[in-house]
Amino acid sequence: MGQSEATVGRWSEATIWLHWLGALLILSALMVGWSAEHLAARDDQPLLFEIHFSIGLLALAVMLARIACRFFQARPDRSQVPPLARFAASTVHLLLYLATFGVLLSGLINFLFLGPVRVFGFVTVPQLFDPEADEWLRALSWYAHVYGWWALTALVLLHAAAAFFHHFVRRDRTLRDFLPGRR
Repeated sequence: MGQSEATVGRWSEATIWLHWLGALLILSALMVGWSAEHLAARDDQPLLFEIHFSIGLLALAVMLARIACRFFQARPDRSQVPPLARFAASTVHLLLYLATFGVLLSGLINFLFLGPVRVFGFVTVPQLFDPEADEWLRALSWYAHVYGWWALTALVLLHAAAAFFHHFVRRDRTLRDFLPGRR
């Protein structure tokens, strides 16, 4: 049996830490992006958008590592969970992954229209798309990014509600088992 097919009592520490790091990065990117768009003075916007882009790239790398962990590390045994609940959890997790990657990739495409954009002030990413020639792609990526955030927010709230339901109503270990360092 391959490692990805094995079952254990809880997710690996790597998976747990990548989950929380990804959540922190995505929340940070949201706060910086929203501040750049709605609160910052015009002169401060370019720097804030570069920080937003840099955090987004880091979040994308963390999410790719998380996907690798999901495929190559053992999964917890959830055979005692009713089939409908397992289906609901699997569906919401799949939608969370799709929405997260959709938001991150559409944001990356948006910034490839702006170039050059610095990543954490060290590496410069050039402009790869022509805004006038590829207007349809720029518009599509912008709408996907903005409305994807709303979908992602709704899914995250549903995900958090399910975690609290497990903790406070079912009184099981689902939430506790996904906290870092809790063996």
